[in-house]
Amino acid sequence: MKSLHVPFLIFCFVCCINARSQITNPNLPLSIITSPSAVPVFIGYTEKTEWPSGKSLLYVPTKISSFLDFKIKFGGASKSEKFLLYPSLELYFLNGGTACYIVSIGSYNQLRKNDFIKGIQAVKKNTSISLMAFPDAVDLPDNDLYMVQRYALNQAANVGNRFCLFDIKEAANAVEHQAAITEFKKNIGTDYLSFGAAYAPFILNKKNTRIPPSAVMAGIYCKVDQTKGVWKAPANEKISGCTGLAITLSNTDIAAMTVDTKSGISINALRMLNKNAVVWGARTLDGNNNEWRYIPVRRFFMIVQQSIKNSLQQIVTLPNNNTTWQKIKTAIENYFFTYWQSGALKGSKPNEAYFVKIGLGETMTAVDVQQKRIIIEYGLSLLRPAAFTVGKITMKLK
Repeated sequence: MKSLHVPFLIFCFVCCINARSQITNPNLPLSIITSPSAVPVFIGYTEKTEWPSGKSLLYVPTKISSFLDFKIKFGGASKSEKFLLYPSLELYFLNGGTACYIVSIGSYNQLRKNDFIKGIQAVKKNTSISLMAFPDAVDLPDNDLYMVQRYALNQAANVGNRFCLFDIKEAANAVEHQAAITEFKKNIGTDYLSFGAAYAPFILNKKNTRIPPSAVMAGIYCKVDQTKGVWKAPANEKISGCTGLAITLSNTDIAAMTVDTKSGISINALRMLNKNAVVWGARTLDGNNNEWRYIPVRRFFMIVQQSIKNSLQQIVTLPNNNTTWQKIKTAIENYFFTYWQSGALKGSKPNEAYFVKIGLGETMTAVDVQQKRIIIEYGLSLLRPAAFTVGKITMKLK
C-alpha cells in the first residue's frame, strides 16, 4: 500500500471537495468518502472524573489526541494494579495509536460490571467510533468479564460499524493460561463473534507491570490501517514499549488457541521472536466462519458499508428514479475500483473484484419506489476472485 497511499489520500481529498459541492449542486457526480477505520474508545476508571469547572466527565465520550492530553484531562495512574487504563493507554500511543475517545466510568475505587455496561451504552450513538476496548474489565470478579464482553459484541453487531478488542484473564503460568482460555471459550457465547477478537498473554511494560493487550492492539490497528490499509492483517507487528510477555507460549499452546475445531473460537497469540514481542494471529473470535474468520475481512467490510451509508446522506432529497440510481451505482463502482487498484480486492478484472446492483426489477419493487425506498446490493471479493461477500443497504429518501 505504501506506493499507493499518497494517490489514495489524493482521491479521498477530491472526494471531499466533490461531496461538499454535491450539497449545493445535485447535478454534480456523487462521491463516496471513506470513513475513519481506526477510532478507538477506551472505557475504564480514571483519577479525574470531572472538568475543573465541576462538569462531570462520567460516561461522557471525550476525545483525546495524545497520552499527555489524557493525563491533563483524566489525571494519573492508580497505585493499584487492578486499574490498568492509564498504563494501557501509554502503550497504545507508543504502538501507533492516534486520536481516540475515553469514557470514564468512575474513579479508582471498585471494579463493577454495571459501570462498564453503562460506559458501553454511552457510545452506542457515536458513529465515529470503530474500535472498542476496556482493559480494566479483565479483573472483574466471577463471570462479569464475559457478561461485559457479550454486551459489547451485541452492540457492535447492532450498530454495525465497530470491532471489539478483548482480553483474557491474567495467567502466571501455562496451566493458568490454559484454564483462562477454557473459561473464556466456555463463557463468551456464540453470538456475533465475528465482531471481536481476543489476544493473550499479558504484556510486560518497562515498569514490569502486567498489561492486558487490548489497548496495545488498538494502537497496532491504527498503525497498520494508516501505513498499509484496513484490509491488511494487524499481525507480525513488533510491540513497542514492551520488555517481554507475562508467560511464554509453546507452538502447541498457540495452535490450540488459534484453531479450535470443537468450540470454533479463535484467540490470537502474542509471542517472543528474536527477543521481541510480536503479534502472531489475525482471526476474529469466529474461527470456524469461512466468511468472517479474518479480522481485516470483517473490518474492511464494515468500513466500506459505513462509508457508503454516510456518503449517501447527500442524496436523500433526490427523486427515486433511474437517474438517481445510476448516480449511486457509478459512485459506488468508482469507490470499489479505487480499492481494487490498491490491492484490497481480489481479481484480475473489476468484475472479478466487485459488483453493484440497484434499480427497479433488480433490487427494488414498484412499492419500494413508491415509498421512496432505495435498496442497494453489492459484492466484494475479499478472499479470492469472484467469491463475493455480499452486502445490502436500504435507505429512505425524503
